[in-house]
Amino acid sequence: MDVYRMWLDFCPNDSFGEKIHVVDFVAKEYLEKASVDVRHLVPADIPGDGNCLYHSVLLLMNNSVMTSSELRVHTIVELVTNEAFYSHRFAYAVGPLDIAIKGVCKKNTYSELYEVAALCTVISCNIRSLYPEIDFRVDMAIMNSVFTPIPPIIAKYEIKVLWSNARSEVDIRATNNSQWSPNHFVPLMSSNTRYQDISSSQIELTTKVNIMEQNETERDAQHQMQLVTLRDRARLRLDSETEVQRQDRLRKDRERVQTRRANVTQDLRRERLEQMKERAQIAQMNESEKEHQIRINHQRERSQSNRINKKLEKRSIDNTMLHQQDLHDHTYGNSSYIRPVRSSMNAIGRNDSVTNKNKIRESSTWPAPVSIELKEECLKQFLQRTSMANLAEVTCAIYLLKVSDELKNLITNIQLSVPKHSNGRSAIQNSLTFYLENDIILYKNGVSRDNDITMCSICQNCSDALSKEKIPKFSAANNMRLGDIP
Repeated sequence: MDVYRMWLDFCPNDSFGEKIHVVDFVAKEYLEKASVDVRHLVPADIPGDGNCLYHSVLLLMNNSVMTSSELRVHTIVELVTNEAFYSHRFAYAVGPLDIAIKGVCKKNTYSELYEVAALCTVISCNIRSLYPEIDFRVDMAIMNSVFTPIPPIIAKYEIKVLWSNARSEVDIRATNNSQWSPNHFVPLMSSNTRYQDISSSQIELTTKVNIMEQNETERDAQHQMQLVTLRDRARLRLDSETEVQRQDRLRKDRERVQTRRANVTQDLRRERLEQMKERAQIAQMNESEKEHQIRINHQRERSQSNRINKKLEKRSIDNTMLHQQDLHDHTYGNSSYIRPVRSSMNAIGRNDSVTNKNKIRESSTWPAPVSIELKEECLKQFLQRTSMANLAEVTCAIYLLKVSDELKNLITNIQLSVPKHSNGRSAIQNSLTFYLENDIILYKNGVSRDNDITMCSICQNCSDALSKEKIPKFSAANNMRLGDIP
């Protein structure tokens, strides 16, 4: 363990040699998105076997004896020895150190911030971490920082390492749900003459860009001053204009807006709506937690207000329909009117329904109170239809009748055995519940005689069935027995 606690003698050789090193062109694309002051450097090609961070240090160390596994062991010992220091500095960004150490102990495991920081102490050298400006991260600042050894070690050199990926950004986003993440480290080396020319051109381009940005800032300031001046002039003009001039100006503004809207084609309108949608999405993405909560509360209030308005509108429509129905009943109601013809009633109902719907669409005003005359008419009809004469129970002669064959034969024999005009026959018939006529047994309470004519009381259900030449639903022929009175 003491052997691995010894600090390595590190003297970096970061000069790129075309005969020795190979340019990593994929990493060079990511380097264009890193800090401007390092874009002139050259990323060297490193094997992407999970030990790329250690390969990067070994390439700059130019030591053929040291291996990546040995360098990994040195890093593990450093993390275990100063566990409290590294956990306090990087646990919030990377996670618990004990879990990270378990991963570092596995060969060919991709390195993270813990390994970068520990390597500084192992090789006694500053390491500048460079992270491309892709997919903003909360810990972007610490990813683009310089890591130094633990005191009392004083670093004499500094190397630069770029967070990269073995594949291009387009390929990664196509297979990773449009997300980009690094999985590779490459060392950045100083260029030779050929690359120095490229670096000089990049520096000149950067200088030109800075000059252009400065000029643009100055133009924006001048434009802002002009806007303030024009706004002040417009305010003075508005304060001095009369009411007639104001109305004329507003009319002209409305005409210009209408003309502009009339000239807008469908494609331009769709494009304008898409731009508004994109601006709204960007504003939602950039809003803070407080602004997000305020927007959600306003949206909830609008939804609640819309629901209340819909309920009030529905209630108004229902009240209007009830009022129209009352007027219809008052118009077509009649105390002597018992049962209308079904087809005519359906036609009238359909016509009235269409009329009511049209009236409701045309007018959604609050219904007027019910008149006194209509109330009195409704009360009169209610009293008439609930009188004792209308509610008196009458026995149906055939309704709910169930007579067995034995009882039918018994009644027949009793009536045949008694003389037709004898007093005994009348007494026997009065004691029976049923009445026999033409081999038909009927309820005695539903049969009456008037001038030697036998008359039967038949309910509406039985009458409708007999008129249609059907057997009544609750007659004896259907084997029903529910009681004497319907």
